Amino acid sequence: MANPHHLSLLLQGKDAWNHWREQHPEVQPDLSEANLRRTDLSGFDFHGTNFRNVDLSYANLTEVNLQDALLPSAQLRGANLSEGNVQRADFYGADLSQAYLGDGVDAMLRSVDAHDADFSNATLSQANLCGIDLSRAKLKNANLDGADLRHANLHEAYLEAADFRRTNLRWVRMQQAMANSVNLSGADLTHADLRGSNLSSTGFNGADLTHADVRASVLIGADLSGADLSGTNLEDANLEGVDLSRVVYHDISLETFFPE
Repeated sequence: MANPHHLSLLLQGKDAWNHWREQHPEVQPDLSEANLRRTDLSGFDFHGTNFRNVDLSYANLTEVNLQDALLPSAQLRGANLSEGNVQRADFYGADLSQAYLGDGVDAMLRSVDAHDADFSNATLSQANLCGIDLSRAKLKNANLDGADLRHANLHEAYLEAADFRRTNLRWVRMQQAMANSVNLSGADLTHADLRGSNLSSTGFNGADLTHADVRASVLIGADLSGADLSGTNLEDANLEGVDLSRVVYHDISLETFFPE
């Protein structure tokens, strides 16, 4: 339950809240279970704040500081978190479906920094995550069905059993990721960089891997049936037990699949 004093300070506005945070850096604000649906919280300093079970659906969280914040089971459906800081924030089991975490235009410069954040079991289906920095983030069992992650950084991310069906992963950087048993069926991985990743038992059926870089990756038992591998670089990849039925491959050597 939210601390009544903290909630009262919040309702006084950004300036009053941020001033209080500056004066009392030792206090961890408790806004758990509060109803902040559709609230304008842009520019607030919420670092380390407890938002457990809070309702932030459709809230304006632009330029907000959520570094080290606790948001397990929070409702963030349709919320706008663009240009914010969510480093090391805990989103375990949170609902971020249709949330807006990036800009799309100049996304690499202006979108969310979420490296080391925990999105395990979170729902991010159809979320706009263009250009987001999810390096070393945890997304185990997360639902990203239909999300937009163009130009996102997933370097060394932990993605085991995550759902990336129909996800836009064009130009994504996913080097050395732990992505075993991930569902990437129907995903767009055009020009994706997957070098050195563990993609064992991952489902790529019907995915577009045109010009993707999969060098030195482990794909043991992966399902690539019906995938487009035109121009894909699979040099030194481990393809043991991979299903390559009905794959499309132009500008790619068969020696990639059947080395001498």
